[in-house]
Amino acid sequence: MLDGEVREHTDHIFGAVKGYTRWTTLASLSDEDADEAFLKGGWCEGEGGADGCGGEEMVDSFVERVDGSWVARQVWGFREVDVGGGKRERRYARRTVVRKKGGKEVKRATLIYDYRPRVEGAA
Repeated sequence: MLDGEVREHTDHIFGAVKGYTRWTTLASLSDEDADEAFLKGGWCEGEGGADGCGGEEMVDSFVERVDGSWVARQVWGFREVDVGGGKRERRYARRTVVRKKGGKEVKRATLIYDYRPRVEGAA
């Protein structure tokens, strides 16, 4: 649910976690905070930009291990990406920041997802 309410659950990969998901805008993210600046960046590349620019709403997700060993934050949206041959297409993307306990070790990543249309009769 995109209501910003903190919920707990046990994930088969990550274990006991708690977090929230809500709507946000890029304008609400700080350029002064390195993590938020990363989450905010990269959405308007190339000509024409992509959804998520100019204050449009995006999905903001935060999760942490219940034992406090790590935290992760993601911003999800759509962006135009180069798919080769000078062609650009709109793709679903996530920018993610993960920090270990104490905040000293951090990993940042951008994930771009391919789109595969639904095939009639497929499950």
